[in-house]
This record gives sequence, C-alpha cells and structure tokens, in this order.
Amino acid sequence: MSNKTVTGFGNSKVNGTYIETGTYNEQPYYVKNANTIMAYYAGFMPYSNGAGYYIMRITQIASGAIPIMIPEYKINGTDPTATTWVAMLPATSGTTAIGSVS
Repeated sequence: MSNKTVTGFGNSKVNGTYIETGTYNEQPYYVKNANTIMAYYAGFMPYSNGAGYYIMRITQIASGAIPIMIPEYKINGTDPTATTWVAMLPATSGTTAIGSVS
C-alpha cells in the first residue's frame, strides 16, 4: 500500500496526505479524513459519466442524514498520479486551480 500526496489544488480541504485504505471498484482507495476521499468510479452521474479517480468531499446536512458525496476533481483512467486532473465544477471545487498527486 502506498499513500498519495495532493498539492497545489488551491483548496486546503483537498490538499494533503491520502492514506491507501483498501480497494474500491478493483482500484486502490484513499482517505484523507472523514470528509475527503480519492476513489475510482466507472462514472459519477450527474457530474461525469467517464471512468477515473475522483477527489470527493463528503458532507452531511444533519445528524443521522445520509452523507452526500460531492466530486471536486477528476482524472481519467486508473493512475491518480497522472497530470490531467480537472476541476469538476467551480461550484463543487470552489476553485479552478489544478495541482498534482504524487
């Protein structure tokens, strides 16, 4: 297992160390904290129907409510260290800055 470091995304909620915690959809799954994850999905509608890694923020509107996963950044393919990350929407990421994963 290897951890990933996310830098330069212009969002302190996203930047930081992600710990590999297992697999999801047959790819490594990474957790920064209880509110931020990096995971592979075949698609994440209505935001994107393409396969790739997504950095997502997890929010809960009220105690006991179903958590809502909001994708902030995406990269196509199965390699999160590639250089083609994109902001999903300024409305979900809060920024258009694109950093790197190593």
